[in-house]
Amino acid sequence: MAAIASVLPVFICVWGTRRRYQFMRPLVETTLPPRQSIAEELQVVKDNKPFLFVIGLYLCSWLAVQATASVIPYFVRYWMRLPDTDLTSVMLAVQGTALLTLFGWSWLSNRIGKQAVYYWGTGLWLIAQVGLFVLQPKLA
Repeated sequence: MAAIASVLPVFICVWGTRRRYQFMRPLVETTLPPRQSIAEELQVVKDNKPFLFVIGLYLCSWLAVQATASVIPYFVRYWMRLPDTDLTSVMLAVQGTALLTLFGWSWLSNRIGKQAVYYWGTGLWLIAQVGLFVLQPKLA
């Protein structure tokens, strides 16, 4: 059932865009730039320093976020020595906080700019990580 729910929207999108694709195809084919080899295209990407910077920043940021999410179960169980039943509460607190603050970060990025918000968010994330690092386990 889950497979049908996952695949059906893709088919609906394809069926819904087929007519548009057939209409746009002649227009796109006449405006395409000349083809380049893969090596030439990779050279263009390699020479685009701002693009490489943004991709590196994006990859490192998501690596940090995903590493934190992956370590939380071990943190709760082995460092904080909490029962496994508390894992759900901790995960909901972490993910729920991230979800709720997303709207605030979006609003703030429209006001002061995305770069400033990224710096603020990185700083707050580092403070939170240090806080978790110094947090002591429950002594029973």
